[in-house]
Amino acid sequence: MTSPNPRADVSASDVENQVEDMARLEEQLAELTAKRDARDEEVKQLRASEDPSSGRYYAQEIFEAQQDKLKLEVEVQVCTNKIRLMRMNGAQPSQ
Repeated sequence: MTSPNPRADVSASDVENQVEDMARLEEQLAELTAKRDARDEEVKQLRASEDPSSGRYYAQEIFEAQQDKLKLEVEVQVCTNKIRLMRMNGAQPSQ
Protein backbone atom coordinates (compact mmCIF):
# COMPACT_ATOMS: atom_id res chain seq x y z
CA MET A 1 0.00 0.00 0.00
CA THR A 2 1.40 3.38 -0.93
CA SER A 3 1.30 6.33 1.41
CA PRO A 4 -0.29 9.56 0.21
CA ASN A 5 2.02 12.34 -0.90
CA PRO A 6 1.94 15.04 1.82
CA ARG A 7 2.99 17.69 -0.69
CA ALA A 8 0.02 16.97 -2.96
CA ASP A 9 -2.32 18.83 -0.59
CA VAL A 10 -0.15 21.97 -0.46
CA SER A 11 -1.81 24.92 -2.18
CA ALA A 12 -0.05 27.69 -4.06
CA SER A 13 -0.82 30.15 -1.24
CA ASP A 14 0.78 27.79 1.28
CA VAL A 15 3.94 27.63 -0.80
CA GLU A 16 3.91 31.42 -1.17
CA ASN A 17 3.54 31.79 2.61
CA GLN A 18 6.43 29.39 3.16
CA VAL A 19 8.63 31.39 0.78
CA GLU A 20 7.73 34.61 2.62
CA ASP A 21 8.42 32.95 5.96
CA MET A 22 11.76 31.68 4.68
CA ALA A 23 12.75 35.14 3.48
CA ARG A 24 11.85 36.57 6.90
CA LEU A 25 13.85 33.84 8.63
CA GLU A 26 16.86 34.48 6.39
CA GLU A 27 16.76 38.18 7.30
CA GLN A 28 16.45 37.27 10.98
CA LEU A 29 19.36 34.85 10.63
CA ALA A 30 21.58 37.56 9.15
CA GLU A 31 20.65 39.96 11.95
CA LEU A 32 21.26 37.38 14.68
CA THR A 33 24.59 36.37 13.16
CA ALA A 34 25.73 40.00 13.06
CA LYS A 35 24.72 40.51 16.71
CA ARG A 36 26.51 37.32 17.76
CA ASP A 37 29.68 38.35 15.94
CA ALA A 38 29.54 41.81 17.53
CA ARG A 39 29.25 40.28 21.00
CA ASP A 40 32.18 37.97 20.24
CA GLU A 41 34.26 40.96 19.19
CA GLU A 42 33.23 42.78 22.38
CA VAL A 43 34.47 39.85 24.50
CA LYS A 44 37.81 39.90 22.68
CA GLN A 45 38.17 43.67 23.20
CA LEU A 46 37.30 43.43 26.88
CA ARG A 47 39.83 40.66 27.42
CA ALA A 48 42.50 42.60 25.56
CA SER A 49 41.85 45.75 27.59
CA GLU A 50 42.16 44.06 30.98
CA ASP A 51 45.27 45.13 32.87
CA PRO A 52 45.99 43.05 35.98
CA SER A 53 48.96 45.23 36.99
CA SER A 54 46.71 48.27 37.34
CA GLY A 55 43.75 46.29 38.69
CA ARG A 56 41.52 46.69 35.62
CA TYR A 57 39.35 43.63 35.26
CA TYR A 58 36.14 43.23 33.28
CA ALA A 59 35.01 39.83 34.52
CA GLN A 60 31.33 40.76 34.90
CA GLU A 61 31.15 42.47 31.51
CA ILE A 62 32.94 39.55 29.83
CA PHE A 63 30.62 37.05 31.51
CA GLU A 64 27.50 38.96 30.42
CA ALA A 65 28.76 39.35 26.85
CA GLN A 66 29.63 35.64 26.65
CA GLN A 67 26.23 34.69 28.05
CA ASP A 68 24.49 36.90 25.46
CA LYS A 69 26.69 35.46 22.71
CA LEU A 70 25.71 31.91 23.69
CA LYS A 71 22.02 32.87 23.68
CA LEU A 72 22.45 34.35 20.20
CA GLU A 73 24.24 31.18 19.02
CA VAL A 74 21.22 29.13 20.09
CA GLU A 75 18.86 31.54 18.30
CA VAL A 76 21.01 31.32 15.14
CA GLN A 77 20.88 27.52 15.28
CA VAL A 78 17.09 27.49 15.79
CA CYS A 79 16.63 29.84 12.85
CA THR A 80 18.97 27.76 10.68
CA ASN A 81 17.06 24.59 11.58
CA LYS A 82 13.73 26.20 10.68
CA ILE A 83 15.10 27.23 7.28
CA ARG A 84 16.44 23.72 6.63
CA LEU A 85 13.10 22.19 7.59
CA MET A 86 11.26 24.50 5.22
CA ARG A 87 13.65 23.58 2.41
CA MET A 88 13.14 19.88 3.12
CA ASN A 89 9.40 20.46 2.88
CA GLY A 90 9.72 22.01 -0.57
CA ALA A 91 9.99 25.75 -0.02
CA GLN A 92 12.52 27.43 -2.28
CA PRO A 93 15.13 29.83 -0.88
CA SER A 94 14.69 33.51 -1.62
CA GLN A 95 16.90 35.04 -4.25
